This record gives sequence, C-alpha cells and structure tokens, in this order.
Amino acid sequence: MQLNLTNMRFGAIAAGVVLVAMYWMCGGYFGTEQVIQIEFGMYAEEFEGLEVEIDGDVVGKLKMHGQATRSGFSVSEGTHRICVRHPDLPCTPAIVDTELAGQKVLLLLDIEENFSGTRSSPTLILRM
Repeated sequence: MQLNLTNMRFGAIAAGVVLVAMYWMCGGYFGTEQVIQIEFGMYAEEFEGLEVEIDGDVVGKLKMHGQATRSGFSVSEGTHRICVRHPDLPCTPAIVDTELAGQKVLLLLDIEENFSGTRSSPTLILRM
C-alpha cells in the first residue's frame, strides 16, 4: 500500500511539471509584464500596417492575427504616451499609466472629427 501511494505522488508531480513545461513552450507566461493592446477593427483595412509609437519610439505595427484586429506591445511600469502614425491623419496621443505587474490596457483606435471654427479635420484618437 505504501509503495502504491508513493508512485501516485511521483506521478502527480511529474504530470504537473510536464503541464507547466507545455504551458511555457506554447508561449504562456504568468502575467509579470505590462501590455498595451490596440484594437483597430472599426477600419481594419485602413489601419493595418500603421506604426505604433510609444514614448517617442516606434515599437511595431498594427497587424491582424487571423480575424483578430488587436495588437499588443510590452511596456515597462509607468506613464506612457501612445500614438499611431498615419500618412494622412494626425493622431491625438493617449496617456496611459501602467502600475501593476501583469496589467493589460486596451485602447480603441478610431477616427474623430475635430472642429475649429468653420473647418473640420479628421484625427486619429485612442480611447480607453
């Protein structure tokens, strides 16, 4: 009886180690980094491929993953200024504060009309 119970414990430990290893190999992590995600599905064809700028540095481009129109970018803790570069439209930057380890912030990319006097102009805007 003692030998049987010991074998079962070692089997459970081995199964746990194998499952954790598989999780890491498949790209999983335990949520220790901050991520800023940008959802651009409203105008996916127009926005795909645009460069994303965080704190003045280009960190990547907006890409579709299958039918998903969301791109994520890793950032450090603190306050960040996010902007999307479009060849024809200016972008109103979003200020995002990531304080907690593993925090994910979702921003929605949209086009908004800005009015000044009698003139209006379209502008990219990132909404929380």
